[in-house]
Amino acid sequence: AMDLARKRTKRFARRQERWFRRDPRIAWFDALDPDLAARVEAWWRKTGGMTAVEDVTLDRRWED
Repeated sequence: AMDLARKRTKRFARRQERWFRRDPRIAWFDALDPDLAARVEAWWRKTGGMTAVEDVTLDRRWED
């Protein structure tokens, strides 16, 4: 049962990654990059940050 759960979890993670990689609103950064903070800051300044926020609708089903 544990092997099946691991296999399905990995499969799900791969599907999620493929899905998000196609979304142009997502900026990907290498977490192991020693200059990560500088790269993120440069991206933030260049793009104005999260410019697509107005396109995102919140799912209110989980609110109290």
